[in-house]
Amino acid sequence: MATAFEIVNPGSGLPAAAVELVISDQNGNSSQAMIQGVTDNLLTYRAAGIPVFVSGGQIQYEQVVYDLDFQAGIDTVGRVMMSSDEKAYVYSYVRTLSDLYLVQALN
Repeated sequence: MATAFEIVNPGSGLPAAAVELVISDQNGNSSQAMIQGVTDNLLTYRAAGIPVFVSGGQIQYEQVVYDLDFQAGIDTVGRVMMSSDEKAYVYSYVRTLSDLYLVQALN
């Protein structure tokens, strides 16, 4: 089994022109020999020269629920990123505030 992830730049969220490939057998196990075999085969074939970082393991997806509170004027929430220990997260947002002026007795 193999799962490929496109690596993105954490600052911009844009593709970083690299791929992480996580491999395992049907039971979710991997070995250094398995990783080396995939790495060796990648040396003979590269998609447009994009580097591929191979690691062994089993992907486990879990539902993550964010409880975000925002102040007035929040227009857009950027990408939410989780820390590696999954105990903290960071996000960015765009806040647009406007001032309304009342002008009276304008000649």
